[in-house]
Amino acid sequence: MNLELRLPTLTEGNAQEQVRQLHSYLKKTVRQLNMALSQLERTASQSAPQPPAAQQTFQNIKGLIIKSADIVSAYYEKIDDLLKTSGQYVAQSDFGTYKETTDQRLGADHESLTQLLRRTQQVEGALGDYQKTQSAYLRYGAVGTTLDETALAADTAPGIEIGDFQRMEDGAAVAVHQRFARFTAYGLELFGASMDTPIAYLSGDRLYITNAEILQGMKLGGYLLQTQNGIAFSWIGGGN
Repeated sequence: MNLELRLPTLTEGNAQEQVRQLHSYLKKTVRQLNMALSQLERTASQSAPQPPAAQQTFQNIKGLIIKSADIVSAYYEKIDDLLKTSGQYVAQSDFGTYKETTDQRLGADHESLTQLLRRTQQVEGALGDYQKTQSAYLRYGAVGTTLDETALAADTAPGIEIGDFQRMEDGAAVAVHQRFARFTAYGLELFGASMDTPIAYLSGDRLYITNAEILQGMKLGGYLLQTQNGIAFSWIGGGN
């Protein structure tokens, strides 16, 4: 696609008429730029695995409509508290006070159901002050995936996602731990500190692991790998 930008030509007229002509020129220019960007995106992605022709055509037309749209309308309804429960527990002794509060909610939007759990635990006493907070969630519906090479289901893959975030405070020291797992029709994904790239995933008939630690032994086909005394391979046969 050849893109040529020209300065607007404003014919004689009053200020209102010239503003209308300039607005029309800007709309046409934005459409040209968006179409050119779409062409660049398609060219850049030619080296990646391509989806079936019908699906790719759908994606291209969808992107073109959205980028060149004059009118966009959307309506989403969200319910935060389909179910809401809370609880509190307090224990006191000569050693201090332990307090635990919990809050559990079930919400829904146009794409998913989400169950949230928040728990705060506090210890106050002569031996020190500690606080531990946990936020966990369980989501059903459109949860997305990183496993579809065509990227067509990246934001809309149906499945279940479980997440957990924990924060431990010991005086001035703070420790944070987060992780989540996702199971969809495309496979199973496990995430650690990086929330964008899975540390392990199951796709098709293969398991992929970024880093693995073998504590004792592992069977590789007809061989047994053992690590108790260095590294040793032994043939154990090819039976099941």
